[in-house]
Amino acid sequence: MPGAAITPHDFALTPNYYLFFENAFSLDILPYLLGKKAPADCLTLNPRATKVHLIPRPSCDHANTAPYF
Repeated sequence: MPGAAITPHDFALTPNYYLFFENAFSLDILPYLLGKKAPADCLTLNPRATKVHLIPRPSCDHANTAPYF
């Protein structure tokens, strides 16, 4: 997902769409690479809303439309 600090793992399925929820995290990887922090300790929750990505399912009427980000 464009701009996602971590891979979204919260998702849902509807008859017409795949929904992926992108939480507002940023990642500072340097402390992890230097061995000073665990990966989860390098995440910071940003004060913005969660993004929902709608991707049309291949079997639905909207199959040929672009995803909504």
